[in-house]
Amino acid sequence: MIRVIIDIEGHMCICTDTYVTIVDSNKVPDNDIPRFISKLRKKISETTKLKDLYKRSEESWIKEWRAHNKLYKMNMFINHTKDVDLDENENIIRLLVYQILGRR
Repeated sequence: MIRVIIDIEGHMCICTDTYVTIVDSNKVPDNDIPRFISKLRKKISETTKLKDLYKRSEESWIKEWRAHNKLYKMNMFINHTKDVDLDENENIIRLLVYQILGRR
């Protein structure tokens, strides 16, 4: 299993072959998420072990993250929503929910 840790703006991002976890993602304001994701994907593309692993779009990652932040702010599933796990093989129903909740 691949496991690479990348630091983006003081946030630990744990990248494996099937997902990316952003620790304490709830502390990143929604307006900063697109810039953060862009920086993260740039670092991922520069890392040989991770280069071609992730197929989901930046927009999909952004919407999932925003959905996690909304749930966190509503005190829902706090143990699961304080960090975001961007799973490459996410369930289609969850992706649909993220599309709805992650809209601005």
